[in-house]
Amino acid sequence: MILTFPDFLTILRFILTIPILILMVQNNLIADITALILYIIAAISDYYDGVLARRWNQVSNFGKFFDPLADKFMVSSILIL
Repeated sequence: MILTFPDFLTILRFILTIPILILMVQNNLIADITALILYIIAAISDYYDGVLARRWNQVSNFGKFFDPLADKFMVSSILIL
């Protein structure tokens, strides 16, 4: 299986979720701002993941399954925390 750039962006959202959660429990302003910046990067990557996959015709079964899973993992983890 060859990972495309949109697939890489999906994996990036999974990876960014962990430091966002760690920073959120730090309970200081710098950590909160850093977590917000990482969340914004993850949200932007979600947008470009879909746009680029369709534009470059790189829609994959991996992306079809893991893109919504990455979104739900990130958002639900942050909401629960």
